[in-house]
This record gives sequence, C-alpha cells and structure tokens, in this order.
Amino acid sequence: MKLLFNTRKDTSLGSDRIWIYDFYSRLKSDGYDVHLNQWDAYNTFDAVLFGKGTDTHELIRAREQNPRLIIGLVNPSDHARFFKRAGQSKKLALCDFFIVGSIEEQSYYMKYTRHCFLYPLVENLYSKKKEHHEKEKVVLTYHGNVEHLQQMGTELTDALNRVSQQNSMKFKLMYNREKLGTWNNTHLSKDIEVEHVQWNIHTIEDELLESDIGIVPSVRTLTEGYASKLYNRLFSKYYNSNDYLIRFKNTTNPGRALVFMQLGIPVVAGFAPSHFELIGNNKRGFLAHSSESWQVAIESLMASPSKREEIAGRAAAYIEKEYNLSEWSQCVYDDISMLYKHTKGA
Repeated sequence: MKLLFNTRKDTSLGSDRIWIYDFYSRLKSDGYDVHLNQWDAYNTFDAVLFGKGTDTHELIRAREQNPRLIIGLVNPSDHARFFKRAGQSKKLALCDFFIVGSIEEQSYYMKYTRHCFLYPLVENLYSKKKEHHEKEKVVLTYHGNVEHLQQMGTELTDALNRVSQQNSMKFKLMYNREKLGTWNNTHLSKDIEVEHVQWNIHTIEDELLESDIGIVPSVRTLTEGYASKLYNRLFSKYYNSNDYLIRFKNTTNPGRALVFMQLGIPVVAGFAPSHFELIGNNKRGFLAHSSESWQVAIESLMASPSKREEIAGRAAAYIEKEYNLSEWSQCVYDDISMLYKHTKGA
C-alpha cells in the first residue's frame, strides 16, 4: 500500500505533530512506502491521511482524481454553529476512516464510519524524567488549552484554596497565552502564586520538569445546575438528588495526562472515561471530581516525594509497556492496509 500524509499545518499543532509527522516518520524509517505533502498526485496513491482542518474541497479533489483512493482524516470534528454544521458533516461523510485519540472520540465518530482507528496521543518529544525530592514549595502544573481552565467548575479552585492555607505551593499554567489571552479566575485565592507560561514546543519539556504534580481538569460538571435538577425532578422517574451529571466533550482524550506520565510527574485528573482507563484505581495517579477528592489527592502527593516517585514510576512503566509507539504505528498502519485491501477487493 502506498500511503500519503498531507497537512497544511506545522508541528506546533499536536494532532498533526503526532498523527501526521511522527506517524509518517516512524513508518518511513521502517521501510514503508509513505510520502509527505504531495498535493497533486492523488492518482498515484492507494490511501491518504489528511491533517486536522483540511478543507472539504481538498477531499473532494482527491476523490475526483482517484475514485479508488482510501481517504482518512485525523481529529475529525462536526462541531459548528447553525448552518455550517451541515458542511462539516458532509466533509466527514467523504472519509473512509478517521484517526482518533480516545474512546470518547471513537464511539462518537462511528456514526460516520465504523473505521475509527485509535492512536494514543503519545508525544515523541520527551527523553528526560523527573526526580522527586523534598521541597519547600511544591509546583502544581496545568498544560493545554486554556479552554479547559475557563470551563471547569469551582471544585478544583476551591480545593487549591484550602490546600494553599496549609502548604507552600505554586500553580503553574502553560497554554497559548499570546493567542488566547491570560486566564483569570475570580474563585482562585489571590494568595496563591500563579505563573503563566507561554506554551512553546521547544521549551515545554524543561518547563514541565519543574513540576511536582500534574493537574488535568475535565470540562465543567453540571451536578449543581438548578435547571438540570428541576428537569430531573419533574421528568426523570429514577432521579436521585445526589446523582452525578457530568459533561465532557466528544473529543475528550488523555493526551494532557500522558505527557505528565511520560515525564515522571504524578497526575491528578478529573472524571472522564479516558482518564479512568489510563489511571486506574489510584495505581498510576489519582482521579478526582468533588472538591474534597481534589484536595485529598493533591495533599497526599504534596506531603510525600517518595509517593510522587512511586506513582510516577508505575505510570511511566505502564506507558512504556502499553503505549509503545512503534507497536501502535504498526497496528494503525495494518488497519488502514486491511481497509484498503477490503475496499480494493470489493
């Protein structure tokens, strides 16, 4: 199978960095017939994998040049407002397969094709490991899209406020501050030292290695919403007043937690299916939802560098065993190849 990788993005975009550039490089080094960014030769290829945000017209052009071409897309999205959503759905319907980074994405996008191939968002950037020691001030770090900070509830900030009353800590935030502006949360105590760091692919490893604990919140919970409580009380036969009602995006993935684990930094992560799968029952990190559970997890890690080292070590060993990039690349390539052979035979 002759496979083409096409993207207009550079390596600063995580999904294309991992699923286009890294995937291509790994297959190329293993001797596969793969090519990068050839936009006018679709009739010479068997399959093409497009990067995130590729225009619909490009997919149509590829199909017109080669009706037998197998077309794939990384990080699909049908999210759009009002009349634009039909256009997004049309683009996804042109694809034969998707590359996705989580079970949440995989389940959702099977509505367009059953060929949703899971490829974990494991970076090829990191080679160092954190060594944990006793410290006067413990650094808690968030990295990723500032959207997760903006949309989260008050459970984490309430926990941090209480933790800071008895412990010396710094909250380090790494995100695209230049593009998205500075996160300012009115619930976070002004007494907490907050460091805002511009996300940069060239400095991220050293910046993260200053961390002692990785913080990975999920999007806003809805447990306390008055509208949802009223709806459930009126219309749900089996509603209990202490039920969980949790909201997470269909693109939720464990990528932010995986980065910390690769670097040997223990993680406290919010409730999400991918986090349950990755972290386990406090074996390779902590899962938290309520303010109290965030506080207990953070304080237990702050109090013991040996515990941080132990949990981080188990997590790193798990990543090395279960998220071997060469094996995952081979597996996904085989999935695409099998789809190509099946389609060609049909």
